Amino acid sequence: MPSPSLLQRLKERKLVQWALAYLAGAWVIYEGTGTAFETWDLPVLLVRSIHVLLVVGFFIVLVLAWYHGEKGRQRVSGPELLMVAALLVVAGVALSTLGGEPQVVQPAGEVASTAEILTQQPGIAVLPCENLSPYPEDAYFARAMHEEIIVKLRKISGLRSIGRESVEWYLDNPRPMREMAQELRVGFVGECSVRKDAEGNRVRVTFQLIDASTEGQISAENYDRDLTAGNLLDIESEIAQEVANQLDVELRGEERLRAAGRSTSDLEAYELYLQGVDRRGRFRGSYTEAIPFFQEAVDRDPRFVAAYAELAVGHARQYQVGGRRSEERAAAARTAAERALELDPESEDAQLAMGIYLYRVEKNFEAALDWLSRASGTLLGDYDYHYYRALAERRTGRWRQSLASLDGCVSLSPRHPYGWVETARTLLLMRQWADAEQAILEAQRLGFSALPEMARLTWGRDGTTDGYQTILERSPANNQAWGIAMHEGRYEEALAILPDLPEASSGQYSWVPKALREAETLEALGQHEAAREKYQEAAEVLEPLIEETPDDERYHASLGWAYAGLGMGDEAEREARRAVAIMPRDRDAVNGTHFLFDLAAVHARLGDVDEALEVLEDLLSAPSSFPPTVLEDHFRLRPIQDDPRFQALMDRERDRVF
Repeated sequence: MPSPSLLQRLKERKLVQWALAYLAGAWVIYEGTGTAFETWDLPVLLVRSIHVLLVVGFFIVLVLAWYHGEKGRQRVSGPELLMVAALLVVAGVALSTLGGEPQVVQPAGEVASTAEILTQQPGIAVLPCENLSPYPEDAYFARAMHEEIIVKLRKISGLRSIGRESVEWYLDNPRPMREMAQELRVGFVGECSVRKDAEGNRVRVTFQLIDASTEGQISAENYDRDLTAGNLLDIESEIAQEVANQLDVELRGEERLRAAGRSTSDLEAYELYLQGVDRRGRFRGSYTEAIPFFQEAVDRDPRFVAAYAELAVGHARQYQVGGRRSEERAAAARTAAERALELDPESEDAQLAMGIYLYRVEKNFEAALDWLSRASGTLLGDYDYHYYRALAERRTGRWRQSLASLDGCVSLSPRHPYGWVETARTLLLMRQWADAEQAILEAQRLGFSALPEMARLTWGRDGTTDGYQTILERSPANNQAWGIAMHEGRYEEALAILPDLPEASSGQYSWVPKALREAETLEALGQHEAAREKYQEAAEVLEPLIEETPDDERYHASLGWAYAGLGMGDEAEREARRAVAIMPRDRDAVNGTHFLFDLAAVHARLGDVDEALEVLEDLLSAPSSFPPTVLEDHFRLRPIQDDPRFQALMDRERDRVF
């Protein structure tokens, strides 16, 4: 008896019918998970895992149908399988219709259309609240209430609320309302006033909503209440609700819940919090004076989530910008962030604070982005969300996503110069000189000097340090002045600057004792014995610091250079490589490049030309602060700058743009 043909065997096993039935069922599950994702906000990873299993399952079903589908053993007929497939197709169509337009899930870090989305939403600029209280010292109360109202409005996803820093600009630069609204690209303006009575028992907040195109009043409300923390929080929420109602912006369920939520019922704690908000300023930069107020607020009310969040952000910032990184400061930041999340895991303030902590203290930029993404649902209109997202994206090498997030900052606060400054800094790293210059000029138009950025532009684009002259004229004795003098071979001037420098100069990617700069200068002047003594002095400063804080890459980088000056080649390379290992470029795409440069400089100093060129080639393959125009004349690379291979590398990389 002849063997059945392949076609006959396929028919016997009903492989086509099984495939159609499976595909129809998989489509139903696919549409169902999509609808559930939109309705219940399922984790993206769960949805993607289900979709992967559906693909794998298709092949499993075909294999099972082939091996277990001998004629006479099939329990389901071909027509029955086709009927099942048809019913599943109907179910899939129904789910697709109910689900509406499919939601596009952007991978973490991609916010390319954020600025466009924001500018299409109704926009409002709330002008600073006028202080009508009888006591001038209550002005802080009006300033802080103004920011708190803006914060509430920013948490409405369908509304674009302009940041405090942009609207306050008009206090010193008044404009007609229509002109101001056009500059800020908003259709509506809010005006408010705050008045405490003389006894401090009652408060009146007046809020008017105005159509900027006609300057006509849309609504006006007086909120007269006893002065309690709960009443103040209610007033802020009611103002946000009224604006949403008048502008036909529908609040989502969680937004309505947040608007009605209370952070504290303790009036003194809330007033301490407001004083902290006022002290830290509109740029979130002046936390030195603000932290004690936030600490007092949580001491009075240990369940005050917003105050814990501010405390975490404040400690995290002070840790990052301080000279020596205090473990006590880091612990205080983490404790405050964790406490805020423990009290309210859904609090967008707490989620943002944890993201900022991870960014500034732990330098875990991927985890920071994860926490920021958790808060994105209610913080799409929040400047700080986009700002820190942009910084974390830049540190993880997501250069274009970072620029897109910065566009969101500019959209939410057009007169906040920091959005433009950070845009310029990103473009400078990418060697996009023309666009960087435009961003710098925009920041300067808004009153930010941006002199360091302009100097980096002229050096990176033109290979000249002329841009630093204005900086040096204003501050003739600083680290930059010393570096430029060394770069230009003016060693006597560099030596004269040294007495005015601090005993140690610190930043995010360097911690340099003055003795190390003295050693380099003396060596350049040919005073080798004196230089050696200074290299030894620098090493003796750095070694105990590394014992105390072994994971601070800055200490290792400086010690590597000190050892190189002492002729300790193996030890110098070890320390330089240790700095790179602690902070590699794939962990921090910005600061990591500085330690690559330090490693290349150590190799150059030790005469390891091949190793130095290999590191420099790696350095030049990605955005950094070291374009060829900077490297080819850098005083630390002078031992290899006459090597033809070095110049060939510089020539080859000169026109690269990222």
